[in-house]
Amino acid sequence: MLGIGAGIASGYQSFNMVGSMGSYTLCLISNGSVSVPMWISTSGVRYSGNDTGYITGYIFNDNTASTIGNGSTSASLSGAIGSFYFLSVTFSNGSATRSWSEGIYRANNSGGNP
Repeated sequence: MLGIGAGIASGYQSFNMVGSMGSYTLCLISNGSVSVPMWISTSGVRYSGNDTGYITGYIFNDNTASTIGNGSTSASLSGAIGSFYFLSVTFSNGSATRSWSEGIYRANNSGGNP
């Protein structure tokens, strides 16, 4: 499963907030490919911009990640098994395409934050 962030936007299938607890449903990697809807972080509205920025992604074995307490993003990353980075990604109408070989991957063998 995959969750990504790009500063102004975040990528996940869905998000549910109940009180101070939040739960993300992540996107499934299938046959080496994934499509990740991007959402504007401050409003939860689907991203449709034409910006260039970085992408940081986290890979999980489970299809959900949770925030705890104050909703800290780092809390949701505690189960990540790896992370990847794309240093410059250009979006057109909210979409971008990248190949795995264009990124930087870091395995996390300890089960904590990458």
